[in-house]
Amino acid sequence: RSLAWAREQGIVARGEVGDPNPTTAIEDELRDFGADEVIVVTHPSERETWQERGELERLRCELEVPVTHVMVGDRGGASAKLGP
Repeated sequence: RSLAWAREQGIVARGEVGDPNPTTAIEDELRDFGADEVIVVTHPSERETWQERGELERLRCELEVPVTHVMVGDRGGASAKLGP
């Protein structure tokens, strides 16, 4: 559904199911595919899971590409948080 939505918006995107650990999955894809940017989608902070805590900052420190954070709202809307 996400890729279909991206195509409807004119966004060129590709997606695959990767490692269950999000950080490992991202690192694997960057090695295999490369990217200009990584977009991370999370729950609002009050609904984040233990896996989400601290991962965004770690990605920003470890990756050599910009990381954009998009937070999904309770109604399915999203807001972007750019930069560190």
